[in-house]
Amino acid sequence: MKKAILDSNYYALNQFGIKFLNFLVIPILARLISVQDFGYYDTFILASGLLGMVFSIGMDSGIVIKITENLNDKKILSHIFTFVLVVNIFLWLVTSFFLIVALRLGFLNGFPKWLLFSIIGYALLYQVIYNIFNFLRWVGNAKVASFVSFITSFLGTIFGIVIIFLAKKHEIYYYTTGIIIGNIAGLLICLYLVREYLDWNFRFVWNDFSKDIFKLSIPFFINNIGGYVMQIVDRVLLGTFYGITEIGLYGLAYRIAQIPGFIMGIGMRSFHPVIYMNYDKPEGQKIGRLLVHLYVAFLVVITPLLALFSSQVIKIFGGNKFEQAHIIMPCIVLSVMINGLNQLNGIGFSVKRKTAYISYITLLSIILILLLFLIFNGIVGFKTVALVTLVSAAISSFAYMYYSEKFYRFGYNKKFVIISFLFIIAYLSFSIFK
Repeated sequence: MKKAILDSNYYALNQFGIKFLNFLVIPILARLISVQDFGYYDTFILASGLLGMVFSIGMDSGIVIKITENLNDKKILSHIFTFVLVVNIFLWLVTSFFLIVALRLGFLNGFPKWLLFSIIGYALLYQVIYNIFNFLRWVGNAKVASFVSFITSFLGTIFGIVIIFLAKKHEIYYYTTGIIIGNIAGLLICLYLVREYLDWNFRFVWNDFSKDIFKLSIPFFINNIGGYVMQIVDRVLLGTFYGITEIGLYGLAYRIAQIPGFIMGIGMRSFHPVIYMNYDKPEGQKIGRLLVHLYVAFLVVITPLLALFSSQVIKIFGGNKFEQAHIIMPCIVLSVMINGLNQLNGIGFSVKRKTAYISYITLLSIILILLLFLIFNGIVGFKTVALVTLVSAAISSFAYMYYSEKFYRFGYNKKFVIISFLFIIAYLSFSIFK
């Protein structure tokens, strides 16, 4: 138990360190590059994450049970680790081939070649490094895994900042190049640390063991990809109907929104053990209700404050060139934080093993964003994306709570939540339309 707690602390410190680096680089990068280049940066990060998820097909979660069942068998552990790397690299090659063919055939017109190749390269590096981190963590080397993850992120950030500073023109291309160089250095360190688990005699065999890994992994992939598409559908709409400048403005506001979202997420996750261990007791249910109601009340309180000080916040992080982003920033911050509420108000899905409903609600959210955007797009321009994302987040979060309560009752005050969400939407809609 003591080691498990210590491992959790290493993991938490690693996550905090990486997030802190990412937050720290936002104002530096935003002031160095143009709004359009920040749009390319946002696309680079999101597209790399999506491709990495496709390469992994949920294996980072699917192999956990296999690792824990064979912790004392190094031969099987080596086979699992190498198996995942081989599958990831194969899927990377296939996906990269189709993307390059699409580029050559003109299906990706307007998409810079350097950006596509940067995304393809970084996605592989990131996923392999993440797989090494994930593997080391589950075999009991959380301290080493956390070091690997943080040092790689640190090297990428440092190389990126140094190269863009030294370049004659401060363009995002130089920063992404630095990130890739830093990740190559990090990968070499990672491979050295896991050299004993690399099975050089590996042969891919489609047997029951391989089938079981895929069977365990695919459901995680479906859930994860749905959640990720939910995060990027707004950028897809902006890229399709507007342009890279609007993605840049939206991207900065979103990066700022991640800061309070991350902080609140840490606070909520710290209560998970208490709630899950006492969900069937009145005390546990009372804590769960109280946290949800306090969280929603907090969102109501900060709504006018965000609208009032959004311009100053945008200037601090991006300067005057991002001034237009101040109109959409409150909507994006509240969207992120409302989505974060689902970490607390959906415990019934886990308790009653009804997690498939989460995928249905996520799909509903994506469809809702698309429909609302098509209906209201002509009214307020690119700001529509931020507003409909907020509305969709509120509706899906309430649906999350409603059906979770159907499966296991915590006694949330649904009227209070509905009124609070309506106030937030109405207040920010007025801010946009005025």
